[in-house]
Amino acid sequence: MAHLLDSEARNLEELRIRLSRMGFDQPYSVAVEGLVFDADLNWILMRRGKQASDEVGKLEGIGGRVEDPLACLRDELRREIVEEVGPEADIEILEFLEVKSDRVRKVDSRGRETFKTWVIVSFACLHRSGGLLIQEPEKNEGFEYVQDLKVAPERLSSSCRQSLVMLQKAWPRISTRIKRELTVNSPA
Repeated sequence: MAHLLDSEARNLEELRIRLSRMGFDQPYSVAVEGLVFDADLNWILMRRGKQASDEVGKLEGIGGRVEDPLACLRDELRREIVEEVGPEADIEILEFLEVKSDRVRKVDSRGRETFKTWVIVSFACLHRSGGLLIQEPEKNEGFEYVQDLKVAPERLSSSCRQSLVMLQKAWPRISTRIKRELTVNSPA
């Protein structure tokens, strides 16, 4: 739906205050999203499973809902990463990217259509090492590695389509940051 903020909020409470000051006062849920890249600059996406609440089969970043109003959003993303891909994965949060909103269409078992608004806090992340394992196979079916951000937008969740547009604009800076991190922190 829309890009909302270019600066990072520490926690959910601060985020809600800032959005309210902007006039963004519709009901919404908040999620954190890791846009995770590996050492070869592949974008690592998860495929939404059959029991996902919406957008089944679509690709998305790694993350999930935030509920604790005082928890640090970066800590919430770390928690979600472990919850989604397991504790063996060493995924570093490199930088805040943006806060965006997304409106997701959902159709219930009776065919009734509803919409839910999400506010998503996105971070660029680096998968340094360790295996990625699907922890909730009913909600997530697997991983896809996308080279050079080359993915058909219709394969992405609506939120991830927004992420793709943002990443394409910021790719020179983000890819340089990832390469620098790999060089600075590689074993001698």
